[in-house]
Amino acid sequence: MFYPGQIWKDTDGNPIQAHGGGINCFHGTYYWYGENKTGCSAFMNGQPWHAGVNCYSSKNLTDWTFEGTVLPSRPDDTEHDLSPFNIMDRPHVLFNASTGKYVMWMKIVRGGWGGAQRTGVAVADTPTGPFRYLRSFLPCGMVSGDPNFFLEPGHEQKAYWIFNRPHTSVVIADLTDDYLNTTGMYSLHFPHSGPPSAREAPVVIKKNQRYFMITSGTTGYGANPSEWASADLIHGPWTTHGNPCVGTKAETSFDSQFGSAFELADRPGHFIGVADRWTPGDISDSRYVWLPLQLKDGRLEIRWFDEWDLSVFAAL
Repeated sequence: MFYPGQIWKDTDGNPIQAHGGGINCFHGTYYWYGENKTGCSAFMNGQPWHAGVNCYSSKNLTDWTFEGTVLPSRPDDTEHDLSPFNIMDRPHVLFNASTGKYVMWMKIVRGGWGGAQRTGVAVADTPTGPFRYLRSFLPCGMVSGDPNFFLEPGHEQKAYWIFNRPHTSVVIADLTDDYLNTTGMYSLHFPHSGPPSAREAPVVIKKNQRYFMITSGTTGYGANPSEWASADLIHGPWTTHGNPCVGTKAETSFDSQFGSAFELADRPGHFIGVADRWTPGDISDSRYVWLPLQLKDGRLEIRWFDEWDLSVFAAL
């Protein structure tokens, strides 16, 4: 059973620390990667932003086992990208079949707010790490905020890094075959002059040969209405359709921000949206909001459930 917005504990009874991340299914096991906010109290320069990237594993999506901090922070090195006093968020992982490596990309902001938003890259031989940090860079020469991966279904070598160019547009950038860089091919979408209308935190899924994207407005850590768009090609053109959230608190995306989504391994064509309910006064206590994505007749809807389980997909 899922309880959106409630404290979610791992199999050891500890609150899960995997914020702003995503879910992958590798070899029949789900892995949840996200920011470890242990010891972090506020979104504020001069305070710790993160304690590395944590990983949890599960067979059923509700019971999660802590696999460890697979990419630790570097409290001993204030000049390192992974220093707790640099922003590190939105870690996402792909498996590269040609190299056999698990590749993690994330956002890095040196010095906290005010610095250039870069992309960090790390690799590992197993889904539970340890991940080895390689570098940070500007994909296609652009600053890259609130990013996400998209892997083309059925084409394991075709992947994209999708991010917002703060705060003007969403960028879809092709990755190299080894997933370690961008090719230089990219497209720009949803142009805006600035907050709060500019889009961020792009989430892309594909069903019935059509692409769907969920984005957030730009209001810092305050919740705002989501927007969904659709396209026949990954590089567009994309058509916007308004807020996919329906019902009470739809205008704040149920007091959360969607940052990723994943397809159920045993239910092809069914997806769960993964959102964060940020708690600016105690970011280690930020909560998770998982909800079923309802895709029917080419439309996307997200409805609130106080509690739910996977049986809801029988009606979708």
